[in-house]
Amino acid sequence: MSGYPTPKPAVKAARTVLAARFAPVQFGTKIPNSRPQKFGRVSRAGGGLQSLVTDSARILVELWVNQDYPGGAVGEVEQFCCDAIAALQNAQGTSVGGVFIRGFTNIDGPVDFPDPDVTDMERWQFQGDWLVSTS
Repeated sequence: MSGYPTPKPAVKAARTVLAARFAPVQFGTKIPNSRPQKFGRVSRAGGGLQSLVTDSARILVELWVNQDYPGGAVGEVEQFCCDAIAALQNAQGTSVGGVFIRGFTNIDGPVDFPDPDVTDMERWQFQGDWLVSTS
């Protein structure tokens, strides 16, 4: 190989893992205009090439649950976060849409982080290093 490799679409791979784990819950890159009871947003918050074979994409995962959720929104959204972290960790060693997942590490959260624009929902978030192969 000569030169630096082109990183694979890390956010798309993370969204795919989460959408498969939580179907039919929506995971996008934007807040939907018509908000369902539960949804998530995945974005890249930084990172970069860790080596010539690994992109360390810092991903931010935000999860919303409607305040009227049966059984309580706070407990539900916290569990949603914990389950989402586990789903990303358990993707290690798999290929998702042509992207080989090396791991999910250096996790911060989950954190209660109210959304001032969506006051009828609880929002929690976490971030971590989503390690994906460049080849």
